[in-house]
Amino acid sequence: MDYRVTKVNSFNGWDPLRQVVLGNCYSPNFFKDLPNRHLRNMMQTLMAETIEDLDIIQQTLEGLGVDVVRIPENMLDTGELLTDTYETFVEFMEKSKQITLPKPMIVPRDYAITLGNKILQSYSNGALERTGLFSPDVLDSRLTEKRKNTNGLGPFEYREFDENYDQAVDQSWNFFAPCVTRFGDRLVVDNEDIKNLGQWIQQEFPHYKQTKIAIGGHSDGTFCPIKPGKVICAPWMYPKNYRKTLPGWDIFPVDRPAVTNKSFLEWERKKHLHQGKWWVEGADETFSSYVDQWLNKWIGFCEETVYEVNMLSISPNQILCLVEHDDVHRKLEDMGVEPIYCRYRHRHFWDGGAHCLTLDTVRDSKMESYF
Repeated sequence: MDYRVTKVNSFNGWDPLRQVVLGNCYSPNFFKDLPNRHLRNMMQTLMAETIEDLDIIQQTLEGLGVDVVRIPENMLDTGELLTDTYETFVEFMEKSKQITLPKPMIVPRDYAITLGNKILQSYSNGALERTGLFSPDVLDSRLTEKRKNTNGLGPFEYREFDENYDQAVDQSWNFFAPCVTRFGDRLVVDNEDIKNLGQWIQQEFPHYKQTKIAIGGHSDGTFCPIKPGKVICAPWMYPKNYRKTLPGWDIFPVDRPAVTNKSFLEWERKKHLHQGKWWVEGADETFSSYVDQWLNKWIGFCEETVYEVNMLSISPNQILCLVEHDDVHRKLEDMGVEPIYCRYRHRHFWDGGAHCLTLDTVRDSKMESYF
């Protein structure tokens, strides 16, 4: 097996980026056998335009000198690589007793976090291993291994959620990696969803210092460390919230989401149709029913996602953005950071920004103290 990722090194989210993993989705051909022509066209267009935008993101990163490791098309979050036929997928669904289509691995950031010279898999299904893109030497699979050898519940204590929150995220063997943010020798751990996530991190990785904060789960949709001493955050997070977490750092809240194009204005008019969870231009009742029945594991809750904050630093002087925002643009320039823009037309469907779509594996960094 030829691996693309044979060594990793990353202690923060801003040092010069050398290698990154980029997500992917299903190929348009995967849905060629959908019997309903309208649904087939909608799904194939959605996949084609998503892949096209991901290709542009990849080309942009490579043009900046970053090695991009791309998740293969049709790679499910279960780690299964299926053929390009809908019938094959239906057979897989019947055998695995799936009732909805598993989400493609478009947001690898959810599955893992690079801690120094190892990638900690935060999902115990071993999905990253089965992509065939990673040397076993770089993967920290302690959750996967512990689950294999334990019949009981996992180590994480999720707070109570309506509708069992996907059985408390599969019986508490998993956590969303973006709940942990790296600041050199310090980790900021969000503890709103999981009571004991910070405690588990401290126990398993005692060489890191730790700060806990309750911000609502996915940290990368709430704040973005741009460079040492500089942070951009969502409008509901006030600078005082970070006094103990990031003492002495300059915190810049985003005033409001950017209203810059027709697509956003259309989203503002139509978001109530899907309770603010998702939106695709041209979605009608037939397509909405299909999404609700078959793709309900794909969508998030994009109304609360601030894409202006969800950025990927290329270096302390450059950052990849998917949404233009005048105030953020000016602030970045004031920090000496060049914003580089790529489009991502279907972010309101996939509910992810530049940070979610990627997993940084190699940066020119070392463990330092920034406080």
